[in-house]
Amino acid sequence: MEKIEAEGYDAGEVVRAVRYLKDKEEVVEVRIPNAGKLGTVSGYFDDPRALARAVGDYDGEHPIYLTLNPVAGELLARAENRLEHHAQSTTSSGDIERRKWLLVDLDPVRPSGISATDGEREKALERAREMAETLGGEGWPSPALATSGNGAHLLYRVDLPCDSATKELVKKALGALDLRFSTGEVKVDSSTAGAAHLTRLYGTLNPKGDSTEERPHRRSGLIEAPEKPGVLSREELEGIAEILPDGGGKPKNRRSGGGFEIEEWIDEHGLEVAKSAPWNGGEKFVLSECPWDSSHTDNSAYIVRFESGAIAAGCHHDSCSEEDWESLKEEVGFESGPDIPAEEGEEKQADKLIRLASGAEIYQDEVGDTYAVVEIEGHREVLRVDGERFGKWLVKMYYDEERSSPGKKAQRQAVQVLESQAEFGAEERSFCRRVAEAGDGSFYYDLGDEDWKAVKITPDGPEIDERPPAVFVRSGTMEEQAEPEFPGDLSRVLDFVNLQDEDDRLLYQVYLVTCLVPGIPHPVLVLHGAKGSAKSTLLRVTRKVVDPAGQELLTMPNGRRDLVVALTNNYLTSFDNMEKLSKSKSNLLCQASTGGAISLRKLYTDADDKVIEFQRCVALNGINMVTTEPDLLDRSLIFELERLGDGEFREESKLWEEFEKARPTIVGGALTALSGAMELYHEVEPGELGRMADFARWGYAAAEALGLGGDEFLAAYRENQSETNEAVVSSHPVAAAVRKLMEGQEEESGMVSEMLKEMEKAAAENRIDTNDHLWPGAANVLSKRLKEVKSNLEDAGITYSIRKGSDGKILTFRNEEEQRKAEDKESSGSGDRFELDFGDDPQEQDGEEDGFLDDMEKVGDESEKLYPTRDRS
Repeated sequence: MEKIEAEGYDAGEVVRAVRYLKDKEEVVEVRIPNAGKLGTVSGYFDDPRALARAVGDYDGEHPIYLTLNPVAGELLARAENRLEHHAQSTTSSGDIERRKWLLVDLDPVRPSGISATDGEREKALERAREMAETLGGEGWPSPALATSGNGAHLLYRVDLPCDSATKELVKKALGALDLRFSTGEVKVDSSTAGAAHLTRLYGTLNPKGDSTEERPHRRSGLIEAPEKPGVLSREELEGIAEILPDGGGKPKNRRSGGGFEIEEWIDEHGLEVAKSAPWNGGEKFVLSECPWDSSHTDNSAYIVRFESGAIAAGCHHDSCSEEDWESLKEEVGFESGPDIPAEEGEEKQADKLIRLASGAEIYQDEVGDTYAVVEIEGHREVLRVDGERFGKWLVKMYYDEERSSPGKKAQRQAVQVLESQAEFGAEERSFCRRVAEAGDGSFYYDLGDEDWKAVKITPDGPEIDERPPAVFVRSGTMEEQAEPEFPGDLSRVLDFVNLQDEDDRLLYQVYLVTCLVPGIPHPVLVLHGAKGSAKSTLLRVTRKVVDPAGQELLTMPNGRRDLVVALTNNYLTSFDNMEKLSKSKSNLLCQASTGGAISLRKLYTDADDKVIEFQRCVALNGINMVTTEPDLLDRSLIFELERLGDGEFREESKLWEEFEKARPTIVGGALTALSGAMELYHEVEPGELGRMADFARWGYAAAEALGLGGDEFLAAYRENQSETNEAVVSSHPVAAAVRKLMEGQEEESGMVSEMLKEMEKAAAENRIDTNDHLWPGAANVLSKRLKEVKSNLEDAGITYSIRKGSDGKILTFRNEEEQRKAEDKESSGSGDRFELDFGDDPQEQDGEEDGFLDDMEKVGDESEKLYPTRDRS
């Protein structure tokens, strides 16, 4: 059996995890149960560094655990900041001072005693993110996300007493989460309610079973951790605990003449099951749509059959808190019995609906969603077949013919048939939001009005098209754009934004034009500046010009799925008043900027993946720089806004009144400039473009079309990129330390561990924070951190290489600027040293030949002394 080696132990990762979980004065227990001849190994720690040193020797040999909740301080005397073999006493619930963390453990379903596959682990992490996002939408704070190495952990900050009532509450809450979120592939562990429950020590290896290629041993670790986690209240726990149905009592609701089959009953009454799974010895059925409120389509409604045969039903939403099995039976007409031929009637209704829908053009997009192009009052609209507006159109068509309304089950059946037809026979077509490119190379801009008009843009100019190609889809938040006036004047936009620097004003106008170009990467617009610098106003202006929406400024969502939904449903998404951006969200914004595909587990199934592809414009603002991630900053256009002075503030109502008057000419000017850029695009020769090359080339053409100058645009853009690169190097502790280390040095080289020590010295001397999560805690992590800032260091004139040496890997830094200085100095020094003055008149040298030769010999001697290895032959 092949041994699969996991990445080496990193004490720094353990230190960071422990510091996140415990406050400075708190004490935790580390425990290694059943460590062979060593018995139970245990120790109590208030020093994270001592803890990390102590467990290093055991990593990979045995599973290592930690108490999540702080223990009584006096227990430190059992084994203070050290590990003891054959420990006689370990932590019990009575030793816990207070509950600080609620652990939700999601484990992939697999045989016991073995590690998970990569796919199983990813399913657990994805389900954890879905859970956090769903609960976040219901008011829960953002949790920390961790991995045990095999599954996923959600860690919610709590502040609860350690008593029996709280234990019972936590037990019920975990049971409710199990009911609500467990699937056939991922199980929520409801047995972790004990206050002294242990969790994996994050940063250590989880050696479960043998390590194989398919099921390798992996490290546990924190993945995402809010800097200041909100506290989950007791009331919120009680709210989730209330949904746990009572499984007591006798089996009930059985029909005479035989047992009650819940599966048949669900099918008879047209209730669509999103998924079913074993639960607590019985079975749960999660419904696609709540029978009491059809707007609840988030897997909130359920039916449970207990092991005893008892049945319960409910919905997790507050508005349905009074609903139960009895009200469900009333809702679906259970008492009316099987004599009503509803199913036959609804099948006929479904056939009619399918026939009526045949007048629409049915397509499937590249990710498998089904759309219909329908004719409505003289114009065409593109509607999702499973969407609300298509459903209303279909009901209207049915009512116009039958003068009655179809049943919900018939509507669902019709939609399912249309989707199946699209899956196995419809033409595939790409649909766009706000901007699109047609097959003939022309661009279209969706005006978002009720007649579905668009602006057609070609090199000959922009014009309004009353019946454009059916290429656009719309979201509910999208709003109508002001009808543009041509040729317009884009520079009017500068009257409404606080950009004082001429380069920034140029870049902003070009940015607005390039946002209208479909199918290219767009830089992320990042604004920062003091309060009162009108950052939000600039974002709103940008949104109104490019992609008007009912909600112009968004708050950054807690969950990954919500962020994907926001990016998918908007062409330009703007996030206001941000403080910090996590690495995972930063990566998503990078994908949105340059274009990418994201795999999300479908909402109603656990077996299928849905791949969402998008390329979007994104804008953010904050008082400080909201991100320090190099990949995102490399894709950003950054403006620092100055605070408005006295007398510069305007009444908001008047500002927007004036803007709305100017908006038609601003939008018209942007579209006219885009037309000019299309004419010039293939003719311009901007030279070397660097990163975001498509944006730079279109920007050059747009600047020429605006009369601002392509070369001037490139100079301003390169200066903006240079300032961005400086921000990356300054904010990333590794990059900052390398730059300080290499100040005045041509080259530094040594073993990786030695170079890390040199970097630590440079960091200490220059007050660079080595407690930052990006600082490598061990030499084997340094190369990973260097890769993150490789291109930024190169832009700063510093390169590095890692090669194998006889005793290990050798890291070499080179400062190209210092090397050039040295070469220039050597070159100029050599020229001065060998310069000879032969005089103005060659005749003056006559008769002095011997003296001249003597001088040359002296020069040769000096050369040999200075450069003994130089070949002078």
